[in-house]
Amino acid sequence: MTRRRPPVWRRRWWLLLAAVVALVALGGGCAVPGGDRGRVIFVLFDLSGSTAAPEIRQRYLQDFLRIVERLRPGDLVIADAITENPLAQSQFPIREELPVFRWAKYNKIAYERSLKEAKRRAAAGARQLLGAEDRRSAGTCIVDASRLAERVFATYSRRRPILVLFSDMVEECQGLDFRRRPLSARAAEQVLAGLEKAGRIPNLRGARVYVVGAARDTGGGLPPGRQQEIQRFWERFFASAGAELDPHRWGAALLDFEPEG
Repeated sequence: MTRRRPPVWRRRWWLLLAAVVALVALGGGCAVPGGDRGRVIFVLFDLSGSTAAPEIRQRYLQDFLRIVERLRPGDLVIADAITENPLAQSQFPIREELPVFRWAKYNKIAYERSLKEAKRRAAAGARQLLGAEDRRSAGTCIVDASRLAERVFATYSRRRPILVLFSDMVEECQGLDFRRRPLSARAAEQVLAGLEKAGRIPNLRGARVYVVGAARDTGGGLPPGRQQEIQRFWERFFASAGAELDPHRWGAALLDFEPEG
């Protein structure tokens, strides 16, 4: 008995389907690395007088550019300033989403150009923000700036949240002055209880936190004992907010950013 060959139209249909699958595989498809939601990276730059020295701002910029180079397709990077009143003064001057390659939208050359341009705009925004003399703030309200992070992460709740703070982490706002106030374990607990009572601890559940520039200021740095107290306070603060701040992500300079694996 002779087996009948499938009709020509059916063979052509299967050939077309195979070609489409091959194009998706070669072009990277439409998937975002790490799942269908990508990452939202919220960056806060301390623009107070204690970080106004050109060498500090230059270090901030260099480390931010390192972050930009590590961005992946589908990532969204947003940045703003830590000021004396960040909740009222927020502008989100940097907001860039890196394109994902889609074979129906891009050819490879156009895609690489679009990816490079998005990174260039993010870098240019940081240069403008860090170089703006009129944005120098009279205080450092890190607690309130972290509430901006809550807003950003809630808005982009399907993305994996990452918070990066470029700051000496010396809170000087609303009666708190970490340059002078004792921050023993008991004192820190009292401060945290007061913030909790006032509703000023944000919801940053699931966020990973980086601190870059800790203890670096125009005065040459803080005494080691005070640095340790400040670090322990912020570790507890972000833990209370549901975020993760590991000691290896705290330092005067960025050691690494979201290493693969």
